[in-house]
Amino acid sequence: MMTVDLYIFEQKEPQRSILDYLHHLILHIQPDINYSLKWNIPFYTGDNSLLYLNPIKRPHSAVEMCFPRGKYFEKGKELLDFKSRKVVGGYTVESLECADDEAIQLLINEAILTDKRMAGSSPWK
Repeated sequence: MMTVDLYIFEQKEPQRSILDYLHHLILHIQPDINYSLKWNIPFYTGDNSLLYLNPIKRPHSAVEMCFPRGKYFEKGKELLDFKSRKVVGGYTVESLECADDEAIQLLINEAILTDKRMAGSSPWK
């Protein structure tokens, strides 16, 4: 059975390093978070889906942190790219050198707070 750790290990650089960094940062911020592979990508859950890590293959090798409740964030919403999505906001990490730790931590914390605030309700409404 594939685990998140094995999944990360099997990725090519630079995505492996970015995924590993984000995974451990998430676990540092929220040590009791649940995580697993869904649709072959890492998903992190609280009461509901908090975020998932989506490796972007083209045009570059980055990782997008996707927040299913991004539309409902009270803080950090301006950091998210909704593309053509109505609810899911994404934050792309291009490289470890470009990783903005403060912004990433703010978004993870906001995902946790939003999940608690909206517990039991669907993010897709």
